[in-house]
Amino acid sequence: MHTITTENKAIKLVFDKNTSSWQYDKQNIKYGLDSYKDHVSILICPTTAKNFSFLIQRYSEDDNFMFTDKFLQDYKQELIQDQELAIKRKLLKEKLTLENIQSRPYLLDYSHLPEDIRKPFAHQQLELEHAVRFPAFYSLDEMRLGKTRVAIERHRFLKENLNRIDKSFIICPVTLMYTWANEIQKWMPKDKASYLMITGTRENKLLEIGLMKDKVDFFIINFEGVSSIKEELLNLINSRTNIIIDEFIKIKNPSAKRAKNLIDIGLKTEYIMGLCGTPVSQGSIDLFSPNLIIDKGRKFGFSYERFIEKYFTRNGWNLVPKHSAHELISDKLYENAIRFTRDMCFDMPDKLYIPLHIPLPPENQSVYNQMVTFAMAELEGKEVSAPIILVQLLRLSQITSGFLKTPEGKILRFKEQPKIQALRENLEVNNGKPLIIWSRFIPEVKMIAELLQEMKISFGCIVGSAIELNEDERQASNNIDPSSPLGKLLAILKPEANTIEAIKEAYREMVKKLHPDLNQNVSKEDIDLLKKINNLYTSVNRFQNIELPKDMNTSSFVIPDSSLGIDAFTRQSIVERFQKGKIQVIIGTAASGGEGLKLSRAQDVIYMSNSYVLKDRLQSEDRAQDVVEKHKVSYTDIVCQDTIDIGILQILMGKKSVADVITKDNLRNMAKGGK
Repeated sequence: MHTITTENKAIKLVFDKNTSSWQYDKQNIKYGLDSYKDHVSILICPTTAKNFSFLIQRYSEDDNFMFTDKFLQDYKQELIQDQELAIKRKLLKEKLTLENIQSRPYLLDYSHLPEDIRKPFAHQQLELEHAVRFPAFYSLDEMRLGKTRVAIERHRFLKENLNRIDKSFIICPVTLMYTWANEIQKWMPKDKASYLMITGTRENKLLEIGLMKDKVDFFIINFEGVSSIKEELLNLINSRTNIIIDEFIKIKNPSAKRAKNLIDIGLKTEYIMGLCGTPVSQGSIDLFSPNLIIDKGRKFGFSYERFIEKYFTRNGWNLVPKHSAHELISDKLYENAIRFTRDMCFDMPDKLYIPLHIPLPPENQSVYNQMVTFAMAELEGKEVSAPIILVQLLRLSQITSGFLKTPEGKILRFKEQPKIQALRENLEVNNGKPLIIWSRFIPEVKMIAELLQEMKISFGCIVGSAIELNEDERQASNNIDPSSPLGKLLAILKPEANTIEAIKEAYREMVKKLHPDLNQNVSKEDIDLLKKINNLYTSVNRFQNIELPKDMNTSSFVIPDSSLGIDAFTRQSIVERFQKGKIQVIIGTAASGGEGLKLSRAQDVIYMSNSYVLKDRLQSEDRAQDVVEKHKVSYTDIVCQDTIDIGILQILMGKKSVADVITKDNLRNMAKGGK
């Protein structure tokens, strides 16, 4: 056994032939290096374990390897370098602040970025300075402060400036995959913004990886997708791979399959960055599993039971933190972590806009594509006005919002609700902060209310009169007496009778055959009404050709009266309860969030769907702003990728109403996510 000593450090190493593993002891307790793979062991790693494992990998390629003098010299040098780096990190923390960071040269060249977003915020610049100096790093900034940009630029610095990595693997919730893809394209130079989204069946994932593994810089996969191709990922990821884990707090139970998979993957590389805006949403106990992955157990060890014994006491099923436990855990965490809150970021604008891109599930996408075809057929060969086109847009927006209203007036919900799921994930990490959620549709407001009630989150609902989705033609047909001549005509009118002359002829034929005693003259009002009705029924016939999923269903959920504000008195009561902190969330339609509502307690606003009217958007945004005391507010738009959501948001951000821009000619392009 050899002993290597450095200042205040002593590590004894031995090769145990019985276990075929390298071992070292500390304070007379032996630990096996293979314990890195035994996550229920009691291994407590010294701070230099990464140096030890690094050299073991380098030297153990030879089966006859023994601890030679060369190994000992190299290992001692690793320890010295580690100490020097620790000193540099300490100086970095002491010298660089938000106040002086902007006088420091940028680490990267940003000339490829547009002028309006080129300069990083001070906290992003400071965070990047720290992130590139720690192979394992935690970004704990408050939500919506731009952690994603820092993570992408860290990849760029590690690859281009330090030549430490070749590629990055991004592991995140499924609702964030498109957001990462868009952020990569936004912040990376065009020739280095290649990425692969690993989705679909196991066979499809492996095929895509096989084709693209040497052609892309970023791989994006969701937490659930890792398990089906774990072994292949272990072969693909190596010491020159950077791993980014977004919302790492979702990895809580160290015995769960998700955690075990990521622990094994994390052992393949030292370069791991964890992102989370609420690292202790349920308490500091949640940090144990992420520590196993990101820090290899160096902070809190490898034993969950030991971690609990050290920092918590048991009170039945509950775990109560010991005195100063949070402070001790926090001190360890922030050795290689940084956190900024919104109040600290002095150079951020009062309004920060953040689009959250999510995919439509396959069944929802199928109905959406059919509805695009349906909408174009409805407008084909007709002179149409903006209001008529908006009716078609409404149908598409309904689908991206998770429901569909049939011509019979029935509200059908899709089984999979991607926007509601994205909202759920936002609420899970919101930490009880006040929030406003706006929607375009009453059915969607009801789904939001249902979710909040399920999650036991207090809320108030502000709506005006229910948004009417029925077309004028539908209203007209509802008022017709089926026994009248018009009603009887409606029953036999052919869909192809879509001109005034054709309708007149059909009417005359009906009168001649069925009602010879009736006057064959048709008034202009009757003709106009008949044409509207005929157009409606042509539409109904086409609509019936759309194949809807069999598992679509209706809901009987009703928003409680105590949470509903539909008149001036009840609205003001809900506003006052929100401002006083008695309810956490305000939900409603953006059209009802107009002038007179003061909801300035909120610093976060989420748009599930948008009104097509610019005034509704601007006024609903301003509800969270205090005219006297300005404060920073973030506005998150949950939008379905490659759908009408994108085009509508772009138009509104361009300070225009949708009706001012939309035409029959650009409808198809907008439906696919363009302007």
